[in-house]
Amino acid sequence: MGACPLSSHIELVSKKWSLQLLKILAADYSKRFNEMIKSIEGITPRILSQRLAEMERMGIISKKKLNEAPPRVEYSLTKKGRELTQCYRPGVTHIIKS
Repeated sequence: MGACPLSSHIELVSKKWSLQLLKILAADYSKRFNEMIKSIEGITPRILSQRLAEMERMGIISKKKLNEAPPRVEYSLTKKGRELTQCYRPGVTHIIKS
């Protein structure tokens, strides 16, 4: 029997900064890298890049390269990512109220 299909998602959201990233992307339609750096106190550019790459590989976020000068990249939640945020909200709300 194979591994639980949820295990990779649980592993991702249990990593530091992942829930904060999901929260930020759920609140806005899309965000640029530097906007996310400013929104999450203490996160390093290296870790942000790693988390975004992991989430993109899992299909949770999409990365859109805009043809502008200077070049710009925006990140947004996919349908799968929006569904994931709906799953964790009740738990986060419960923790905040406790």
